[in-house]
Amino acid sequence: MLIFMKRTTIAFDDALFSSLRQRAAKESRPLKAVVDSLLRQALAPRKARPYKCAWRVVKGRGLLPGVNLEDRDSLLDRMEDR
Repeated sequence: MLIFMKRTTIAFDDALFSSLRQRAAKESRPLKAVVDSLLRQALAPRKARPYKCAWRVVKGRGLLPGVNLEDRDSLLDRMEDR
């Protein structure tokens, strides 16, 4: 199996390049390997975590009887006294 690699020139900001070199030295890895792994991490598709809302009562005695926080329409009806 043949593996083809592309070559290009990238101009890094001095501070960024310094950070990359320090990281490569700290990890005892070539600069190319550090840049490759960081680019792979940045470009990898991310799994969206489902949003989970945790309700908590700050003041008062909690919800009124019959109020369902997951039913938007009934909440709007309650707020508008329907």
